Amino acid sequence: MRSKKSNNVIENVLYVESLFSLCLYEFVKSKTVKTMYILGSNICSDELFDKFDDCIVVNTDIQPLSLIEQVSFKFGMIPSRLKGVESLTAYDVEYFGHDHLKLSIFLRCKKFTIIEDGLSNYRPQKVTLLKGLVTKFLGLDYKPYGFDHRIKKIYLTNLQDVHPDICDKVVLVDRRKLLESINDIFDSYFKIDAPYETRDGNEFVVLVTQPLSEDGIVNESEKLVIYRHIIENINKKVIIKPHPREKTNYHICFSDLDVYVLDSHKLTETIHLISNLKTVITLFSSLTFEPNTNIELVSLGTAFNRKLVAKFGEINISDSNYNYLLK
Repeated sequence: MRSKKSNNVIENVLYVESLFSLCLYEFVKSKTVKTMYILGSNICSDELFDKFDDCIVVNTDIQPLSLIEQVSFKFGMIPSRLKGVESLTAYDVEYFGHDHLKLSIFLRCKKFTIIEDGLSNYRPQKVTLLKGLVTKFLGLDYKPYGFDHRIKKIYLTNLQDVHPDICDKVVLVDRRKLLESINDIFDSYFKIDAPYETRDGNEFVVLVTQPLSEDGIVNESEKLVIYRHIIENINKKVIIKPHPREKTNYHICFSDLDVYVLDSHKLTETIHLISNLKTVITLFSSLTFEPNTNIELVSLGTAFNRKLVAKFGEINISDSNYNYLLK
């Protein structure tokens, strides 16, 4: 972990691994509140780190806690490989952020308010009967993404209908106003700088990629095959917007293709500000646009790939006119 601390009296602690969630927190919190930011190394660039007075960057490449380590922690024993993690819980204040991350278990003893992290906050996680019985017996039956009874408040932007199990603790945030404010957060750090070609009326599409290999759903080669196939079937210039957690260097991997790669650490939700943008293509990202943007969002789904179906279920393509991208 790397960190820096000022003499500020900390009033809130935020723990997230999502740039959108970071922006959502900045939007809902009081401007004068002093916050300790605990951010994943997969989203915290050096430039972003410099914008905080108080910040801890945790290594997102660490292995998740094993069942034995989780049980040991219930009895106050911190795994030796995670020495120093107690600094995350040093503040007797309200915690905000994500309760499903690798180190979230250490923060669940705190008063915790959930910040939206995509579509998972709108549906409870499926657990097999055996796993449910084992975790309940061991006292580890925590329901993440705000569904646990210990969570009293969740900030959501209404990506989908709120699940009835959590509707009484949800605070809905106006997504349009949030997106309009993003360019003012951290001195326009999240604003996307598009290539000049987009201003000349040339036709192009934006391809929003996802961390499929980083999350272990497919391997790196398989991910590249998926996206290369899509790009080769698009008869226009392609602008790639990588996910912040992706490690793939699309500049190198697709150097033989007519693509432009945006900075992965910019916020995907601001791509609607790119001049002359008409079409955005993704597999099954939670990205949405306001109706008045007149941008077509095409979701290719998961049905074309058995590994994606096994992990996320069968998601059909949103517009059959784009089936040719998958052939």
